[in-house]
Amino acid sequence: MDTNKAVAGGHGTLLDGPHRLQVTEQCRSIAEALTQALNEFDYELLEAEMINQPLSFQTHISTIYRDPQAYLILDAIFYWED
Repeated sequence: MDTNKAVAGGHGTLLDGPHRLQVTEQCRSIAEALTQALNEFDYELLEAEMINQPLSFQTHISTIYRDPQAYLILDAIFYWED
């Protein structure tokens, strides 16, 4: 029975640092195929140096990883909340 009552929730990050973007040699062919598929739809893969830059606007992200004044692009892209 659905009561429409929230009984739990969570939030966090899907990526805990730019080092997670490094592709191992055994996954290289999958990464290349994914890159090609994304490029076909005009998506661009961001380099670790890019997502490690400060966020250019003020916002609130419920994260335990950084203070609000220190948000990175990474925090805005790889954040989830339910």
